[in-house]
Amino acid sequence: MRTLVLLSSLSLTLACNGDQSDSGDATGDDSFAPMEGTWSWANGSYESDECGIETLTPVSVLEAFVWTLSWTDDGFDLTTTVGDPISCQLSGMDMTCSSPMEVELDEWPEGSGIEGDPDVVFVGTNDVAGVFVDEQTSSGSATISGVCEGTDCEAYLEALGASTPCTSVFVGDFNMNN
Repeated sequence: MRTLVLLSSLSLTLACNGDQSDSGDATGDDSFAPMEGTWSWANGSYESDECGIETLTPVSVLEAFVWTLSWTDDGFDLTTTVGDPISCQLSGMDMTCSSPMEVELDEWPEGSGIEGDPDVVFVGTNDVAGVFVDEQTSSGSATISGVCEGTDCEAYLEALGASTPCTSVFVGDFNMNN
Protein backbone atom coordinates (compact mmCIF):
# COMPACT_ATOMS: atom_id res chain seq x y z
CA MET A 1 0.00 0.00 0.00
CA ARG A 2 2.85 2.39 0.90
CA THR A 3 4.28 2.08 -2.58
CA LEU A 4 0.91 2.62 -4.29
CA VAL A 5 0.13 5.78 -2.34
CA LEU A 6 3.60 7.27 -2.81
CA LEU A 7 3.70 6.09 -6.41
CA SER A 8 0.38 7.68 -7.24
CA SER A 9 1.38 10.97 -5.64
CA LEU A 10 4.76 11.01 -7.31
CA SER A 11 3.69 9.67 -10.66
CA LEU A 12 0.72 11.99 -11.00
CA THR A 13 2.97 14.90 -10.38
CA LEU A 14 5.74 13.68 -12.61
CA ALA A 15 3.44 12.96 -15.47
CA CYS A 16 1.82 16.39 -15.60
CA ASN A 17 2.52 17.09 -19.21
CA GLY A 18 -0.31 18.54 -21.21
CA ASP A 19 -3.51 18.30 -23.09
CA GLN A 20 -5.92 20.95 -24.13
CA SER A 21 -9.33 21.15 -25.70
CA ASP A 22 -9.94 20.66 -29.38
CA SER A 23 -10.32 24.43 -29.69
CA GLY A 24 -6.69 25.02 -28.67
CA ASP A 25 -4.84 25.19 -25.39
CA ALA A 26 -6.22 26.80 -22.25
CA THR A 27 -4.13 29.92 -22.74
CA GLY A 28 -6.23 30.79 -25.79
CA ASP A 29 -3.27 30.18 -28.10
CA ASP A 30 -4.33 27.82 -30.89
CA SER A 31 -0.75 27.33 -32.11
CA PHE A 32 -0.04 24.29 -29.89
CA ALA A 33 -2.21 21.62 -28.29
CA PRO A 34 -0.76 18.34 -26.96
CA MET A 35 -2.77 15.20 -27.66
CA GLU A 36 -5.36 14.00 -25.18
CA GLY A 37 -5.00 10.32 -24.27
CA THR A 38 -2.69 7.95 -22.41
CA TRP A 39 0.95 8.77 -21.70
CA SER A 40 3.90 7.05 -20.01
CA TRP A 41 7.37 7.92 -18.73
CA ALA A 42 10.54 6.70 -20.46
CA ASN A 43 14.28 7.22 -19.95
CA GLY A 44 13.68 8.33 -16.37
CA SER A 45 16.22 8.77 -13.61
CA TYR A 46 16.54 10.35 -10.21
CA GLU A 47 19.04 13.22 -10.36
CA SER A 48 19.00 13.44 -6.58
CA ASP A 49 17.08 11.57 -3.90
CA GLU A 50 17.42 12.87 -0.33
CA CYS A 51 13.85 11.63 0.37
CA GLY A 52 14.53 7.97 -0.50
CA ILE A 53 11.75 7.95 -3.08
CA GLU A 54 13.67 5.76 -5.52
CA THR A 55 13.75 2.98 -2.91
CA LEU A 56 9.97 3.21 -2.47
CA THR A 57 9.18 3.91 -6.15
CA PRO A 58 11.86 2.65 -8.55
CA VAL A 59 12.13 4.12 -12.05
CA SER A 60 10.85 0.84 -13.55
CA VAL A 61 7.62 1.18 -11.56
CA LEU A 62 7.12 4.79 -12.65
CA GLU A 63 7.70 3.84 -16.29
CA ALA A 64 5.14 1.01 -16.06
CA PHE A 65 2.30 3.32 -15.01
CA VAL A 66 -0.09 4.78 -17.59
CA TRP A 67 -1.60 8.24 -17.15
CA THR A 68 -4.61 9.77 -18.86
CA LEU A 69 -4.35 13.41 -19.89
CA SER A 70 -7.68 15.21 -20.15
CA TRP A 71 -8.29 18.79 -21.19
CA THR A 72 -9.94 21.27 -18.82
CA ASP A 73 -10.96 24.90 -19.11
CA ASP A 74 -7.81 25.89 -17.20
CA GLY A 75 -5.28 23.55 -18.79
CA PHE A 76 -5.27 19.81 -18.32
CA ASP A 77 -5.65 17.13 -15.66
CA LEU A 78 -3.59 14.03 -15.25
CA THR A 79 -5.15 10.91 -13.73
CA THR A 80 -4.20 7.32 -13.10
CA THR A 81 -5.98 4.44 -11.42
CA VAL A 82 -4.85 5.63 -7.97
CA GLY A 83 -4.81 9.09 -6.47
CA ASP A 84 -6.53 12.37 -7.19
CA PRO A 85 -6.19 14.21 -10.51
CA ILE A 86 -3.49 16.86 -10.74
CA SER A 87 -4.19 20.10 -12.57
CA CYS A 88 -1.51 21.53 -14.85
CA GLN A 89 -1.10 24.67 -16.90
CA LEU A 90 0.33 25.14 -20.37
CA SER A 91 2.04 28.26 -21.70
CA GLY A 92 3.11 27.80 -25.31
CA MET A 93 4.95 24.48 -25.20
CA ASP A 94 5.96 24.78 -21.52
CA MET A 95 3.98 23.11 -18.77
CA THR A 96 3.91 23.49 -14.99
CA CYS A 97 2.17 21.58 -12.24
CA SER A 98 2.31 22.05 -8.49
CA SER A 99 0.42 20.10 -5.91
CA PRO A 100 0.52 19.42 -2.20
CA MET A 101 1.58 15.96 -1.12
CA GLU A 102 0.61 14.16 2.08
CA VAL A 103 1.44 10.46 2.15
CA GLU A 104 0.92 8.22 5.15
CA LEU A 105 3.40 5.37 4.93
CA ASP A 106 1.96 2.18 6.36
CA GLU A 107 4.91 -0.19 5.95
CA TRP A 108 8.54 -0.04 7.00
CA PRO A 109 11.15 0.02 4.22
CA GLU A 110 11.86 -3.43 2.80
CA GLY A 111 14.78 -5.07 4.55
CA SER A 112 14.56 -2.80 7.60
CA GLY A 113 13.68 -5.71 9.88
CA ILE A 114 11.12 -3.51 11.65
CA GLU A 115 7.57 -4.78 11.95
CA GLY A 116 4.27 -3.01 12.51
CA ASP A 117 2.59 0.09 11.19
CA PRO A 118 4.92 3.12 11.36
CA ASP A 119 3.70 6.53 12.50
CA VAL A 120 5.15 8.33 9.48
CA VAL A 121 3.65 10.93 7.14
CA PHE A 122 5.51 12.66 4.30
CA VAL A 123 4.19 16.22 3.87
CA GLY A 124 5.43 18.37 1.03
CA THR A 125 4.97 19.56 -2.52
CA ASN A 126 5.47 18.27 -6.03
CA ASP A 127 6.60 20.91 -8.52
CA VAL A 128 6.86 19.86 -12.15
CA ALA A 129 8.30 21.75 -15.09
CA GLY A 130 8.60 20.49 -18.63
CA VAL A 131 8.51 21.27 -22.30
CA PHE A 132 6.78 19.62 -25.23
CA VAL A 133 8.79 18.74 -28.32
CA ASP A 134 5.57 18.14 -30.23
CA GLU A 135 1.98 17.16 -29.41
CA GLN A 136 3.02 13.58 -28.48
CA THR A 137 6.44 14.06 -26.87
CA SER A 138 7.71 15.97 -23.86
CA SER A 139 10.42 15.93 -21.23
CA GLY A 140 10.32 17.24 -17.72
CA SER A 141 11.49 17.19 -14.14
CA ALA A 142 9.69 16.83 -10.85
CA THR A 143 11.02 18.27 -7.64
CA ILE A 144 9.52 16.65 -4.57
CA SER A 145 10.27 18.55 -1.35
CA GLY A 146 8.99 17.86 2.12
CA VAL A 147 9.37 16.80 5.70
CA CYS A 148 8.68 13.68 7.68
CA GLU A 149 6.11 13.94 10.46
CA GLY A 150 5.29 11.34 13.10
CA THR A 151 6.85 9.59 16.06
CA ASP A 152 8.67 6.99 13.92
CA CYS A 153 10.33 9.41 11.48
CA GLU A 154 13.87 9.06 12.84
CA ALA A 155 13.85 5.24 12.64
CA TYR A 156 12.01 5.22 9.29
CA LEU A 157 14.41 7.68 7.66
CA GLU A 158 17.41 5.80 9.01
CA ALA A 159 16.07 2.52 7.56
CA LEU A 160 15.37 4.29 4.25
CA GLY A 161 18.68 6.16 4.15
CA ALA A 162 16.83 9.47 3.83
CA SER A 163 16.73 12.81 5.64
CA THR A 164 14.22 15.49 6.60
CA PRO A 165 13.65 18.03 5.27
CA CYS A 166 14.46 16.56 1.90
CA THR A 167 14.31 17.11 -1.84
CA SER A 168 14.27 14.52 -4.63
CA VAL A 169 14.43 15.31 -8.34
CA PHE A 170 13.19 12.96 -11.08
CA VAL A 171 13.76 13.65 -14.81
CA GLY A 172 12.53 11.84 -17.90
CA ASP A 173 10.64 11.82 -21.17
CA PHE A 174 6.86 11.73 -21.09
CA ASN A 175 5.33 10.41 -24.31
CA MET A 176 1.91 9.58 -25.65
CA ASN A 177 1.22 5.86 -25.95
CA ASN A 178 0.46 4.72 -29.48
